[in-house]
Amino acid sequence: MAQPQVFAYIDDSSLTSQDALELLGNKSQELGLSTDASSVYEALLQREEQGTTAMVSNVSLPHAQCSCVGEPAVVVVRFEHPVSWNTKSDTPSDVSVAICLLMPKGEEGMKHLKNLSKIAAFLSDEDNLECLVKEENVNQLRSMIADALM
Repeated sequence: MAQPQVFAYIDDSSLTSQDALELLGNKSQELGLSTDASSVYEALLQREEQGTTAMVSNVSLPHAQCSCVGEPAVVVVRFEHPVSWNTKSDTPSDVSVAICLLMPKGEEGMKHLKNLSKIAAFLSDEDNLECLVKEENVNQLRSMIADALM
């Protein structure tokens, strides 16, 4: 299985989960990962409606399959300030980092699940979480996630 490309950004100024998902859609098109930012944004929103992707320790794992995505990719964004991430409960989660997995529509479901599982395993380690939130070097941040996907 080919490893997804990984891209990372630090100190994004998004304030809400919708802002963050829109940013991820826009980045997908800017980076040439998709042909339609709006479709990626809508796919990410639809996934959030099924259940929040906010996870442990201020991390969110938004993910979607979309026909406008050419190859599997991961876009990591660390926010300048915690983002209010909508959840099904009355209390939103504060998210410091979003790790977004994008897959082409029709891509074998097991590849998508394996990549999600690898990222979740990475996030289960407290040292990894601390590094993810504190790392100042964008290349190191990208490398952490790329290594987790190997």
